[in-house]
Amino acid sequence: MVFDLNYDQYKGFSHYLQPLERLKWKVFGTLTFRDKSKRKSTPRSTSLRNADFSRLLDNSFYKLNINHDLVPYFCRHEESVKDAWHIHFIIAECRTLKCLSANAICAELNASWHRDFRGVRGINGTSHIVPFDADKPGLKYICKLNKYKRNEDNGWVEYFIPSEPLKRLIQETHIGYQNVSFQNDEETSENIQTNRLTVVDGCNSIDDTKHSSNV
Repeated sequence: MVFDLNYDQYKGFSHYLQPLERLKWKVFGTLTFRDKSKRKSTPRSTSLRNADFSRLLDNSFYKLNINHDLVPYFCRHEESVKDAWHIHFIIAECRTLKCLSANAICAELNASWHRDFRGVRGINGTSHIVPFDADKPGLKYICKLNKYKRNEDNGWVEYFIPSEPLKRLIQETHIGYQNVSFQNDEETSENIQTNRLTVVDGCNSIDDTKHSSNV
């Protein structure tokens, strides 16, 4: 997979990048959606994409005999240059997934997306789910922040969703990160300078102040 990081188009990276770089990753995936109702920026459209993603994990890991609620993932919703919203996600290595190869996980996720989400008009959308390659800038790609704006009054909103197992994994595996606080799953390109890792009680903590209940 080719990661296009055009620095004329993107403005820096999410505050999540630093703690994510400290983990070992297993899978990188991209999902697109055929239905127009799932390609919009509205809260309902975002919820529909989240529901499909959650169902994908549930179906796939059920087949692999793993409870998907134990899977540490990081997901982001992004709008393409053609104004179609889609999802990127990464899955971390952890004790729960040690028994499975990255290839086995990718194969089942791809198969489920095309098998379980078919409708009268065909498949839900495309999937590109591959083993994570640490030599490629996958983490920077999923954490990139858009430079442009929707309009003059509203910065470009970035939706990031760390799963509860991922939060625990960061807290449990990194000395100095025991008190990491994840209170926000969205950022705007205008306010990224205020969303940085800060030190609280001697430990690095993520300063999240713009929580959205829509994601």
